[in-house]
Amino acid sequence: IDPGGIGKGLAADLVSAEVIDAGAHGALVNVGGDLRVRGEPPNGRTWDVAVVDPESSLEILRVGLHDGAVATSSRMRRRWPTRAGEMHHLIDPRTGAPSVTPHATVAAIAHEGWWAEVAAKTVLVGGLSLEDARPLGALLTIVSEDGVISRDPGLEQFAA
Repeated sequence: IDPGGIGKGLAADLVSAEVIDAGAHGALVNVGGDLRVRGEPPNGRTWDVAVVDPESSLEILRVGLHDGAVATSSRMRRRWPTRAGEMHHLIDPRTGAPSVTPHATVAAIAHEGWWAEVAAKTVLVGGLSLEDARPLGALLTIVSEDGVISRDPGLEQFAA
């Protein structure tokens, strides 16, 4: 469990709701990379969101959302060398050690920011495939250790 990441997603949910409740027609809230959009976007169509892979700096996903959230989890930024090998900040609760997973980065789209965070972390730490992750109810893009990108077919409906 990463309460920091989940907390960022929840904070984006809460702030975007407050902004709309205060009378704004639309809101895009970014809390440490967790995005939540609501209401009317400036272009009148969708909130266009790009996700960049932290390792390559290449765009791995671009979506147009009306009301939803995007969260990304990666083990490629916060990592460090040790005598035991390279470590990173995403801990597998089953072992108490940095997760060992074939995934380098996972981006999740969900209706709420906190849930997008839960889905991204669960898939990354658990090494889940797109098929195994379906019950999470999020649309996913997975970047493997060797740079191969897998996308949930449902993402086509959000093409920006």
